Order: sequence, then C-alpha cells, then structure tokens
Amino acid sequence: MTRIAFTVLFLFTCNLLAQTTDEMYRIIERKLQVDKTYLDIYTYNFTPDATMSNLLPAIPLTDGRGVFRFNSNGNINYSLVFKKPDLENDTIILLYLLEIGAGGAADSSNIFGSNVAGGADSNMVVKFKDFMELYFTKDQSYTQLLSFLNRELLTTDASSLSKIDKKEKEKITRGISSDGNLDFIAYQLTNSLHKYPKAIASKTSGRGRGSQTTAPTGAPFQIDGSLSSLSFFHPVMDYGFGFVSVEFNTHTPVVNVIPWKGQSVTGGVRALFSISGSIANPLTDMLIDAKLMGRFHIDMNSFLGNLPFVMGDPISLNVGNGFIVDVKTTGSFSLPFFNAYFAYGPENLENPSYRVGSKAYFTFTQWESTMSFFWNNSEKRAIRYKMDLGVGGFDVIEADYSGAVTARAKLKDVIQPVVALSVNFVPNDVEFLGTDFRFFDNHLTSKIWLKLLEFGGDHNFRVEMTNVSSAMFREPEIWESKSSQTFIQLRYRYGF
Repeated sequence: MTRIAFTVLFLFTCNLLAQTTDEMYRIIERKLQVDKTYLDIYTYNFTPDATMSNLLPAIPLTDGRGVFRFNSNGNINYSLVFKKPDLENDTIILLYLLEIGAGGAADSSNIFGSNVAGGADSNMVVKFKDFMELYFTKDQSYTQLLSFLNRELLTTDASSLSKIDKKEKEKITRGISSDGNLDFIAYQLTNSLHKYPKAIASKTSGRGRGSQTTAPTGAPFQIDGSLSSLSFFHPVMDYGFGFVSVEFNTHTPVVNVIPWKGQSVTGGVRALFSISGSIANPLTDMLIDAKLMGRFHIDMNSFLGNLPFVMGDPISLNVGNGFIVDVKTTGSFSLPFFNAYFAYGPENLENPSYRVGSKAYFTFTQWESTMSFFWNNSEKRAIRYKMDLGVGGFDVIEADYSGAVTARAKLKDVIQPVVALSVNFVPNDVEFLGTDFRFFDNHLTSKIWLKLLEFGGDHNFRVEMTNVSSAMFREPEIWESKSSQTFIQLRYRYGF
C-alpha cells in the first residue's frame, strides 16, 4: 500500500511540475510577442534556397508536434528571432522562428501581428519552448541552426525588434565583457611595450559590436621607448606561430619602487604565441605571453640624485641580480586571465648601493600571481576596465658589516594580497587617457598617462606619471622611502 501511495504521489508531483513548466513557457512566449521593451531582441530574415537548405537542420518539436523542416522552394520567408549575448549569456539565444508565406512581408515591422506572431500569412513554427528544450539537452539541431545564424550575420545585419530607449539600452549593456580575448588584446594594444595582433571589426552577432579579425600594421617595425624602458620588434621576428621581441627596462616590479631607484637594468626577450600553433586566431585561441629576462645591479649613486624625472626620498633596498620569468595567459577552461611573475638570483651581499649605517638591506626573490578580469562601460567600449586580484611577496635580507665578517640575517618574508584596477578611456577607438592603481604591502602605486599627439598614423607620444605612496596604515620599514616617490616621463610608440 505504501509503495502504491508513493508511486501516485510521485506521478502527481511530476505532472504538477510539468504543468508549471508549460505555464512558464506560455508566459514567456506571450511576453516576447507583445512587449517590445522587455528584451533587446533581434531578428534575421531569410529565404532558404537549395544551397542554404543543406545548412539548415530538421528541428524536433515538443508536445508531439513532430519535426519542423525548412521549405526551400524560394517562396517561403523565415524570421529567426534571437537575443544577443549579454552578462548572463555568452552566446546567442534562439527564441522562436516565424514562417512567412509568399503574401507576407519578411520584415521586422510585421512579425508581431494578430495571428500568433506575424499576420495572416505567418505562423510561429518553432516556439520558445521548442528551442529551450533543445538548448538544455544540447541537441545537435540547435547547435547547427546557431552555427548557421552566426555565419549569416558575418555578412548581413540583423534587425532590432525592441523599442528600448537608447539611453536605457546603454544602461543595460554597462559592465559587459567581450567574447574571447578581445578585451585582453585591446588592453595590451593600448598599454603593452610589445607587439600584439591588431583587431579590426567585421559584422557578426557578437554582443552588438561585431566580431573581430586581425590585421597587420603598416609600419615596417615597432618600437616603444621612454625614459624607463625600450622594446623593439621587426617582422623577421614573426615566426607565424608567434612574435618575439626584445626589451630593456629599469623597472623593479613587486617591491613598490619607481623606475631607476632599484638601481638595476633588466634585459631579455619576450615571446607571444598560441598553443594552436598559429597566431591567426588570437581572439579565440589560448595565448601565452612570456618574458625571459636577466636583471643586473648597477651602482647609479653618482647620477641618480641628479635625474629631474626621479623624485622623492631615497630608498634603502638593494635589488640583486637575478633571472626573471613573467607570463600572461588568456582564459582557458572558463578561468580568468592568469598572470605570474617570478624573479630569483643568488645572494651577493658585497658592494651595496644603499646603506643604513653599518647595515644594508637586500631582496633577491620577488614573486606575484594574479588573475585579471576585463569589462567595459557599454557595448561601445569607450571606457575599458581591468582588475587584478592575487597575492605577491618578496624577501628582505639584512647584511651587517660592523664585524670582521659580514653577518647575514633573514629579516622578513613579505606576503601580501594584490589588488589592482586599470581604466582606459578610448572614445571612438582613440587611445586618449589611462589610469592604473595597485595596492600591495600598504603602498598605493598610481599611474596616469595622457596622449599628447599622434601623426602619420604610426607615431604616438604620451606623457606618463607614476607615484608610489609612502607606507599607509603603518610605520615605514627601515628599507622603505619615508615619503612618496614620483616618476615622470615622455613615451614614444611607433607602429602600434
């Protein structure tokens, strides 16, 4: 008896859930038909011919309605209604399909009519429920029709069905992220010292702003030079599967020191390559941007204090020689973009550039691991954001020279969270202004750059200022500057 009661209860529950689901589908379908301000939806209108029919699938329907097949006699028009990608969905969502007879008009003004959804000669042949059931079961017919739509939209624009106010639409698209590697590449093209494949827009369905392909620059080579760094790329360093370029700089990442004050010069090579073996599809392939560098300590005390573009109280941290690996990867397995930096060198406590009485302080190991997140203010991407979250650290070694033998002591291992935010202002794809903020070990590093002028299409001049604050919310360590540090430079970019 108990088994029979349980079976009846189970069947009743399933029937109730089925009725609830069907009612939900009916409400959504009705909303899609009558409310043009509910969603920002689009339609693609087409008339299948014999060639096109080979690309169109047979679509299984729900509620025992059989299978729908496209008519390719040239007299039947179709309107495929869909929603573009947004914050909740990374791909196009198919909503329903209208079949419009020879007497109907296959335009966006006639698909919301009195007869279900399209006037006397139209009929909703595939409903929202049909598409959703196929979507959730990952049916091949849904995937095939979506692929067909994506191909068609490469060359033909879709028509908007919504009557959402333009300002309201911009509010809806705030915070949107681009498909694939577009935001990552756009950020690197604006800020990186090195060559990246340049993206150009082509018509597609991607989030209302077009898909992206790559195009070569017209410059015979690329150079990025400033008072703190120099990079160079020539086409002979393009190997098909990636790019190789060279770099020299006076930066000391992780340790909250402005350029030059680390009294070291770093040089090496950078390689950008795709794991697919070709750089032809950088917007979809997994990319690896890796640097192999060597850092060399150079005593600059004889002139460092006279450099007008290096300002602030002196530091007391000696950055040792070392080997550097700096890697960035694009997202994979639905993970964010990953960054890793590691610098290590043998301990050498002789001839420090900075001393505090009879003691000196050194760092020989620095590391940082972060994940990057990209988004934009709207689909126009005039304001572009990047946030880095992670952890970093470095060691501090104390050397005491007061005795006959240098005494070594491990003073501290600094391990702190890293939070960084970058904002680039690129109205109408014109790189105009950028800001960066990074908080690590109670120091705030701020950077701002402003485009001064551009001529010839390839020559670009910027002015940049970097400021590293003094220690916040605590007393400064003995090796840290007692005030903020400021660095100002002019940056020239050619061929980017």
